[in-house]
Amino acid sequence: MVDIHPRQGRGGRPHKSTSGAALNWERLTWRHIPQAEDFGDGEFLESLPLRELGERLIQEYDELNWLADYSVRYLWKASGGKSSGNPTLGKCILTSGLVLYFAHVDWVIWLGADWLREFEFNEDKVEALLYHELLHPVLKEQKEGKPPKPGARGHDFEDFTDVIRRYGFWFDNLQRVKKAVQGRLALEAQP
Repeated sequence: MVDIHPRQGRGGRPHKSTSGAALNWERLTWRHIPQAEDFGDGEFLESLPLRELGERLIQEYDELNWLADYSVRYLWKASGGKSSGNPTLGKCILTSGLVLYFAHVDWVIWLGADWLREFEFNEDKVEALLYHELLHPVLKEQKEGKPPKPGARGHDFEDFTDVIRRYGFWFDNLQRVKKAVQGRLALEAQP
C-alpha cells in the first residue's frame, strides 16, 4: 500500500520498491527496520507503520496536535549518512518548489535504516527519534492578513528539551549532555 496522507484523497496501490519487487508490509514495520536489500536500487521506502506511529504521537501530545491539519510523509532511508562526523539518524525536511509540487505534503520525515540497525534501536528509541523529528515543523507568521506558512526549526541543543522530558537521555550521544547538566547542577548546588 502506498503511504499517502489521507488528506490527499488518493486511493492506495500496491507499493513497489524502485527495483520493482513488491514490498512485504508484514516484514517492514517500524519494529523491524528494513534491511539494505529491502531498498533494492532505491534510496527510500515509504512506511505505513511509521506514519501510524507519527499520527499517534501527533494525536497524543498537545505540542504536536496542530500538525493534524498538515501533511507529513514518513520514509525509511537506506543510508542516513553523517553530518559533521556524526551519524544522521533522521531528518525532517520542509518541502518547497518542485518537491512540494510532486509530493503534495508539507514535510517529509525520514529515518536512516542503516544507523538504526547498527545502533540496535528498539521501539522506544524509534518512537523517541520520530517524536524528535516531529518537533522540527513550525508555522511561521506572515505579514498581516496572510496565513502562517510551514517552516522548520533547529534544535534547542543536540536534541529538544521536550524529547528529554518525555524519553530521557534516550541515545548514547545524549549521555554527554546528561553529564554536563549533572556537573553544572552539582556546581550550582554547592554553597
